[in-house]
Amino acid sequence: MQKNLKRTLLTAAALCCTLLLCGSPSSCDPKYWMDPENYEELQRPPSSRFTIHKIVKYRQGKETERTIPTYSRREVTVDMPWFSSKDVEKIEAIPRPSKPGYYDLKLTLSPQGRAPWIMLSNSTAHIHEDVAFVIDGYFYRAFRPRLLMEENDLTVIIDGPFDQATAKSLEYHSEFNYIKLNNK
Repeated sequence: MQKNLKRTLLTAAALCCTLLLCGSPSSCDPKYWMDPENYEELQRPPSSRFTIHKIVKYRQGKETERTIPTYSRREVTVDMPWFSSKDVEKIEAIPRPSKPGYYDLKLTLSPQGRAPWIMLSNSTAHIHEDVAFVIDGYFYRAFRPRLLMEENDLTVIIDGPFDQATAKSLEYHSEFNYIKLNNK
């Protein structure tokens, strides 16, 4: 009984200190999720998580090859991911002028995500090869990655079309996924 009382009092004291240090609960830094109301948010798995893979045209029986489903109930064979949500700090949905209701994606790469993007875009550029954009384990579409033009540039555009629901979901979940996947 004494141990439970001590544990409860210590937890309450820690909670009070957290709230006092942060001011109001709404002013807490969301990266640290100090607010107890956000505990459930912290426990949820990443959503709208994406990976980028090279598409395998002819299977060679490698261990790195995987067959994944598409949203149209077909299957696509891809190699292991070259790039993922872990490498992107933020995604911004940019409307396509030629197609209302559809978007391109502007990715802000993390410093550790820059090198994999350069390797991916350089390895596919000279052979004009598309790569697979996979969302939550399902093939979404194929696209050709753009090269980074500036030496210190950390932004890249993925040409759509991405429908509004998908683009906005990727944008909404991108920062949480980066924090969650990198244990920040």
